Amino acid sequence: MSVESFISSRIRFGSRLATFATAFSFLVIVIAIAVCSGFRHEIISIAADQYGDILLAPPENYSDTALHTPVPAGISYLDSIRAIDGIKEVRGVVRLTGIVRAGDVFEGVEFKGLEQSGLQPMKAEIPSDLASRLRLGDGDRMLAYFLAGKLKARRFEAVSSGAPSLGTGREFVVRANADDLRRVLGWADGQVSEFEIILDEKYRNGYDMQAVAFAAGATAMDSALPDEPVLIPQTLSYRFPEVFGWMDLIDNNVSLILILMIMVAGFNMVSGLLILLFHSTGTIGLLKALGMKGRDIGRVFLRVGTRVTGTGLLAGNAAAIALIAVQMRFHVIPLNAANYFVSFVPVHLDWGMIATLDLAAFVAVNLILLLPCLFISHIDPASTLRTE
Repeated sequence: MSVESFISSRIRFGSRLATFATAFSFLVIVIAIAVCSGFRHEIISIAADQYGDILLAPPENYSDTALHTPVPAGISYLDSIRAIDGIKEVRGVVRLTGIVRAGDVFEGVEFKGLEQSGLQPMKAEIPSDLASRLRLGDGDRMLAYFLAGKLKARRFEAVSSGAPSLGTGREFVVRANADDLRRVLGWADGQVSEFEIILDEKYRNGYDMQAVAFAAGATAMDSALPDEPVLIPQTLSYRFPEVFGWMDLIDNNVSLILILMIMVAGFNMVSGLLILLFHSTGTIGLLKALGMKGRDIGRVFLRVGTRVTGTGLLAGNAAAIALIAVQMRFHVIPLNAANYFVSFVPVHLDWGMIATLDLAAFVAVNLILLLPCLFISHIDPASTLRTE
C-alpha cells in the first residue's frame, strides 16, 4: 500500500450533504437516461409495429390516393434486401384507406393486412384509442366503407389490440386479414401494396436507419428485373418528422440535465473537500514538515474525494435502478396518451449508455476536485504547526 493510500484511508470525510448531493446527482442522471431511452424505444417500437422501420413501395403508393399500385409479393430481389446488415424481417403488406362506423360515430382509418397475420377472415384488430372513440369491445360489429373503384362496405368483427395509435393526426391503423383487403381491391393472391422492413434494435436510430434505407433502395434499383417495379424506401423519421423532432428535443433536454447534475455533484464535492481541507490544515502542515510534497498531499485528499464520489455513484445508481424497476413493472407514473403517445412514463435500461455516462460524470467530478487541491500549496507548515 502506498503512503497516499494509507493516509487517505485514515481520513474521514464528514460532509454528508456532499455525499447525498453526489448520490442524488447520479440518481437523476441514470433516471434521465432511462426515461429518454424509454421514450425512444417505446415510440419507435409502436411506429415500427404499425408501419415498419422502413417502407419499400412504388413512388405512387406514397401519395394520399386511396388506391395503391399492386406489387408482387415474390419480387426477385427481396432475398438480397433481407441479407443487408441490420434487417431483421421484410414482410409484405396490403394497405387500404377507409371509414369505419359504429353506431353514429365515424372515423377515417387505414386498414393494414399482413401476410400470415393470424387474423381470422372478417375480423379487424383496432387500436385502443379508436376502440374508445367508437365504444367498441371485443366481438362488436364494425361497418367499414372503402372507395375501391366504387363504394364498398364490409362488416368486421372488432378485436381490441390494446396498443395506441401514433402520429400528430392520430392515423388509426386497423389490422385485418390481407385476403379480405385483396378482395375489396380486386387483387390477385400474392399482391401487396408495399414491404415493411423491421430492423434489429441497435439499428433503430436516425443514422443507421438512413444507411439501411439507402442500401435497400440501391439494391432495389440495381437488382430489379425489366418487368419488376423499382421500390423506393421511406424511413420512419421521414414519415413522422414531428415525432422524431420531439424525441430529439427530449435528448437535448436530457443533455442539459446531465450537464447540470455533473456541475451540482462537482461543486458539492468541491465544497465538502474544501471544508475537509480547512479542518485538516494541521495535518497538511505536519505532512509538509515531514518532507511530503504538496502534490503528494493533494493526491491524498483527491483519493478521499474520489472515494466519496464512488460511494455516491454506487448509491445513486442502486436507488435509480430500483425506482426504474418499479416503474417498468407497475407503471406507477401515468401519462396522457393523447399528448405523449404512451399511457405511462416509459423507461429502458441502456446499460452501455449508463456505464459510459457514469464514467464520464465520475471523471468530470474528479477533475473538478483538482481545484480545491490547489489550496494545499498555500498552506505554510510553520504557521500551522505554531498554531497547533
